[in-house]
Amino acid sequence: MDQGPFLERPIAREDKRHCDMLQPGTTEIGNQRDMTNMVGGKRKFLPEEGNTVVIPKKRRFRGTPQQKILILWRNVTIPCTFSALLTPATVITDIGNSERASSAALIKATLTPPDNLLATLHLDTPLSVQGIHNGDILTLLVQHATILHPYDTQHLVVYWEEDTMQYFLTALRDISPIPPLSEFILCHNELHLDPTRRFQDCNLPHEPTLHVRFNNHPDTHARNEPT
Repeated sequence: MDQGPFLERPIAREDKRHCDMLQPGTTEIGNQRDMTNMVGGKRKFLPEEGNTVVIPKKRRFRGTPQQKILILWRNVTIPCTFSALLTPATVITDIGNSERASSAALIKATLTPPDNLLATLHLDTPLSVQGIHNGDILTLLVQHATILHPYDTQHLVVYWEEDTMQYFLTALRDISPIPPLSEFILCHNELHLDPTRRFQDCNLPHEPTLHVRFNNHPDTHARNEPT
């Protein structure tokens, strides 16, 4: 997956959900970009004014009940209208444009199916094609990897499963005064991670802790390729 749109101008920011979790010297890295009517680096068509899949809190329907799904975001349940062509990208974008969440908080957000919180739904594939039905409850998540800086600072970096390991190094470089990236490697449990490989191909745990090391670090070993 092309990483271009996601690597531009990463910034350090602090999210309320993590305020109590962060240790001194820890920052969270997101991506500074306009998320209005955007998700996954792709622009969706603007709905007509006032038209959104997010169902207003006090809205009432008469006649045949409207098809809907429920989205769990932190401690909030957000009802959304459901249709055969509804995609996760539209759901995430409309929630980000609503009063229920901010678009900045949903950078690299994903939807997970009701039966597997570790799986993610494809952003641009209709939910109905991915086995989602009227009345289902989906979870809206933003995944973070903890990056331990070689100078004893740690950062939280939002990511998608499709991101490459190079994305984490680039995000760190753009907010931290470190030497050129060629002098660093990214490791998990002392194993070197290939910067060209995608997160989902590296057999990493959910929301892992990764270490940035100098190339000449004596305890770093190359990760074995899967057989």
